[in-house]
Amino acid sequence: CDEGYIGARCERVDLFYLRGDRGQILVICMIAVMVVFIILVIGVCTCC
Repeated sequence: CDEGYIGARCERVDLFYLRGDRGQILVICMIAVMVVFIILVIGVCTCC
């Protein structure tokens, strides 16, 4: 079977695989938002 598919003929999508993938993307987005926020705060502090 290809990655993310289960079943006798690989006809079903593995929901746990999709959920794990989505969770990983969410964590990466959260980290990116926090980094951007920190850079903005530092930028405001140094400019003012």
